Amino acid sequence: MATGYTWPVKDGTAKTLGQYLRKFFNEGMVDTGLKLDPHYPQRVADAEKRLAEVRNMTREEAQREIDENFAKNSRYREESIQETKQTLERFNAMLLKVRAWDTEGNRVCEDIKKYAISQLEDSIRWEGEPGAGWDTAKDTVEEFLADELEWAERDLKNARDALAEHEKMVADGNEAIRILKKLA
Repeated sequence: MATGYTWPVKDGTAKTLGQYLRKFFNEGMVDTGLKLDPHYPQRVADAEKRLAEVRNMTREEAQREIDENFAKNSRYREESIQETKQTLERFNAMLLKVRAWDTEGNRVCEDIKKYAISQLEDSIRWEGEPGAGWDTAKDTVEEFLADELEWAERDLKNARDALAEHEKMVADGNEAIRILKKLA
């Protein structure tokens, strides 16, 4: 049985090795070559910009970001608490229904009931206490700047690594296309 890649051999449209191997590439790529995705250089530029912003940030600018982030995180925390409370209410309501289920002594229904109870109890435990685990303390300016600098430097390194990997993939792909074109 032919697969998507062997179908051209089965139906006779790929008669040469070059015609067959081209099917492993997007046809347009073989004709035009692979191009560098602009996302990668843009990501490097954005990371460089953020690192420069952090390095040049005044204490006042840092405090403003701390306050904005704290307000945003506080809103998100409150939304998360409400969502967790609602989820726990739904789990507990269903748990009551399952526990009250009269299985009429049917062994299969009893097993389903036990399993459903264990799943709901696990979900209640895993959902946790509303608001638990949230850091509600504000960073100091020094903590904020140290963290932001570390993150910005790491982000820039990751962006540069991703760009280099993408450039190599494009170069390797274009070399493969060059080889394939000789087989056509």
